[in-house]
Amino acid sequence: MQALGRAEVHVWIATSDGSPPSGESQADELSPAELAESRRFRFEVHRDRFLAACLYRRRVLAAYLGIRPRELEFGYGSKGKPTIANEPDGDLSFNASEADGLSLIAVARGRRVGVDVERLRSVPEAKGIVCDFGSPLEKEAFGLVRREEREDWFLRWWTGKEAFVKAVGDGLSLPLATFSILVSAGGGMRLEGGGDAWSVHTLDPAPGYVGALIVEGPMPQLSVGVWGASPDEAPQ
Repeated sequence: MQALGRAEVHVWIATSDGSPPSGESQADELSPAELAESRRFRFEVHRDRFLAACLYRRRVLAAYLGIRPRELEFGYGSKGKPTIANEPDGDLSFNASEADGLSLIAVARGRRVGVDVERLRSVPEAKGIVCDFGSPLEKEAFGLVRREEREDWFLRWWTGKEAFVKAVGDGLSLPLATFSILVSAGGGMRLEGGGDAWSVHTLDPAPGYVGALIVEGPMPQLSVGVWGASPDEAPQ
């Protein structure tokens, strides 16, 4: 794994084939807390995806730290944002998201980062969600989107909202209408009302999925790679 500089952000894409991590991987790499959490899922497919996402997250972060995945210790901020508790330098930050078997893990140094992914699909309640949680600017923008493009717009907008909330780390205490994610006709995004300390990047991680990356400070050099394709190299 190549070094991650402070002017870079790496985003890793990992996919699950629908099968759970092997029993050996679960025992050797996952924590008892993660295994216990997996048993709360009612359906096996959701349990398997959760376990795979946990495994990918541990493998990616452990590779940057040069330790075994099981040795990672996670902590949580006052609003629940996960951090690495036993990282020597204390400046490696990450955020992860999973949707229907596709996982994204964003890794940075010395800056907060948030990432979110959604599968493209029909969202009949999109208009109601924008009306309930959107800012005035977002509601106006949604009203101008052509009907056939509204679901794509909505899912890109929602990933941007989620990614910003996750980057800030305030969880549900951050009112969603106090900032605006504006989606352009080409799928690009910009943030308004969230302060000047953030950069926004649209992600298209795989066919049928959309995502967003929010990074503290000016947009760094962004690299995106598929985990497992070249695990010894930084993403390209």
